[in-house]
Amino acid sequence: MKKNENTMKSPFHSFVIRLFLNQITVSIIGFLGAAIALSQIVSGESSLESTVPYFIISSILSLLLLAVFSYSAAWRVGQREYNLVKYSHIELDMRRGIKAGVFAQIPGFLFGAVASALYFAGYETPHLWLKFFYFPFWWLFQLHDRPYMFLIALVFVPLMSNWGYRYGYAFISLRQKIIYQDPRKDEKKKARDKRLR
Repeated sequence: MKKNENTMKSPFHSFVIRLFLNQITVSIIGFLGAAIALSQIVSGESSLESTVPYFIISSILSLLLLAVFSYSAAWRVGQREYNLVKYSHIELDMRRGIKAGVFAQIPGFLFGAVASALYFAGYETPHLWLKFFYFPFWWLFQLHDRPYMFLIALVFVPLMSNWGYRYGYAFISLRQKIIYQDPRKDEKKKARDKRLR
């Protein structure tokens, strides 16, 4: 009888929670990076318009950090689960990465839906909190400052987690793939790439 994935220390809900917490952590880090601009606004030394570049630069750097965090977390899960699949402890599911990413976006989707409804009802404060919740995408809100722009942000983590999981499952290091490629490893590479299919 096959052991379930919880017994094998690879529960799906832990994967989802890790992706969600990564997003919250990156938003906090990014916001702290823009705290100097916020302090200038509070002290009256600068207006919101003059500090917008600080927020945009910080949010773009946060987006890069979110990509790294999401990809790395999914890569490690994919790498670990290869052996679980190999020894028939869990079933193969190459969509596991994107599924975890989608589930991790459920709290953000619900918050965004409520914030959007309140925004169009005349309450703008929830929209401001939504921008902080999705701080890595602050620059996106600056392009078109409407709450429903968060829908674009919802697809980012699922894409990164899907990519990371597939590469982790195939034991493909993106860093080594970009920086160095050993011709003697072509056969191993072909064998690993088959796992992605």
